[in-house]
Amino acid sequence: MSMHIKHILAVALVLGLAPAAMIAEESKRALQGSYKKQLGPWTLVKQTWEDGLTGCVASNYNNRRDLPVFSLNAYFEKGKVKSILRFDIKGTAKPKSRVRVIIGGNEFIFTHPGTYNHGGYFPSSAMVQSQVLSSLVGLQQSGKSSKAFHVVESSGRKSNFDARKTLEAVEYLKTNCGFGVKIGAVPKGKQKTTTTTQRTQSAPAGGTPSSGKVYGLLVKQIPIGTKAHYSSSKGGFTMTLLSKSGSTYLFKFSGAKKYTAKYDAKGRLVNRSSRYTGRNTRYYKPFDCFSVLGTCAHEISFEYDMGTDISLAGKHASTLTKNGNWFTLTGKRANKAVGEVTKYRLGQYNFIAELKSGGYWEKPIRID
Repeated sequence: MSMHIKHILAVALVLGLAPAAMIAEESKRALQGSYKKQLGPWTLVKQTWEDGLTGCVASNYNNRRDLPVFSLNAYFEKGKVKSILRFDIKGTAKPKSRVRVIIGGNEFIFTHPGTYNHGGYFPSSAMVQSQVLSSLVGLQQSGKSSKAFHVVESSGRKSNFDARKTLEAVEYLKTNCGFGVKIGAVPKGKQKTTTTTQRTQSAPAGGTPSSGKVYGLLVKQIPIGTKAHYSSSKGGFTMTLLSKSGSTYLFKFSGAKKYTAKYDAKGRLVNRSSRYTGRNTRYYKPFDCFSVLGTCAHEISFEYDMGTDISLAGKHASTLTKNGNWFTLTGKRANKAVGEVTKYRLGQYNFIAELKSGGYWEKPIRID
């Protein structure tokens, strides 16, 4: 039996557990594994678990020879295919611990769910999972001579993997086991990203940005996984940086606020989705003017009907002034005032330190 097959059987105790938010049940012990083929660094196996589940696993080993392992998984459960990406260490991971998955210029967080006794780490949502796979394919197809990607544990230990043949491994899993993680737009290189950003700012669709100073979130300085905890007049909420992909920074809001939000490289909001799968999205073109000093214009549009929020669709103009540490924001639509006057000040990483808008208020509890 080859070393790779031994490793597959060794980690088979935990292969089968998806992120807690995606599949809420314990992993199943593997009954048998059948080696199928080797595609570059990916070892492909068809697996059967003792409870009758069957599926496919594509495993990519640290330095191509040992644990930890990064894997793509698809298995059948109750007539449906469950598709997941995961990272496994040897032994048991600390509950709620996190690892950094670094692919090219993109970085993502995988978390141990803490519910079960195993060594698996998972992305936080289907959206992040898709971004990770897209980044792997992007690295494979890039002109870079090195196709290496890395996972860094909280202890500082770094595991090295190879992105070559990722697309071929995905196609095998898709054909043989119905693997369904979507491959989206591949993040562009730094030079292309810079060009795209400059084009958006100089020729925006639907609005004319101000030339004033931008006080957006300092997204380039915020570590992946950072959480800003808030109290507000409508209840507590948490803002978490999930991932960085090219010039896009994805945050998840949980608690009293429930949506994901994408920010550009200057920390300006460009869209927000009321569901973590990306549906019911509100777009700001070229970006939300909340953090732009002076007079600024943007346009709001919606992918789906969002109830009363749909009335916000159309062109908006805002004026942001600064007096000491306090900012004052006023908005207009068709030369008529829109909403309440908003006053706020900024704190660490330009997260809101205090905000007041009519009867609404919010303040940070902590940032960790």
